[in-house]
Amino acid sequence: MNTDLPQLTMQETIDEMRRLLAHFDEILLTFAEDDHNVVEELGRLQALGYIKQSIAETYKTMEAALIDDIDFQVELPGGMVAEKMTGAPRKAWQHQRLGQEVARRIVDSSVDMDTGEILKSTEEMITELLKYAAPSYWRVKTLKELGIDANKYAETGEAKQSIKITRKG
Repeated sequence: MNTDLPQLTMQETIDEMRRLLAHFDEILLTFAEDDHNVVEELGRLQALGYIKQSIAETYKTMEAALIDDIDFQVELPGGMVAEKMTGAPRKAWQHQRLGQEVARRIVDSSVDMDTGEILKSTEEMITELLKYAAPSYWRVKTLKELGIDANKYAETGEAKQSIKITRKG
């Protein structure tokens, strides 16, 4: 533990971090108007990225320490609820095979077994497929190839640019 820092409780530390973030927000209000040494400011941006990563790691550590103390749900002040969620990470999805299986089952469930009549249109079946795939984004460039403007189907905010800082080499 760093003995150079005042001995604050966890809540006092969180409150101090909030205070410092509010102060930083105030500094940023005039930041865009100031002249910048880009290299110096990119160094600061890199430092903020490290802080962001450190806070995420601290959050994960605290979450891991608390997870066994939660049965299922804990009511919190202010009408909030903490829930224990369980899920395993999934990688290397076999999208093609899974998509074919889901499509097959949707088609099968769209046929009247007595008459053989197809009860749903192709569009309805494809739309139902999206219920299972639940894409969180659409491929805008690929949609353009179909002549579809994604902006007509989403709330579009102001375009943003970002800076990615990586190690050289």
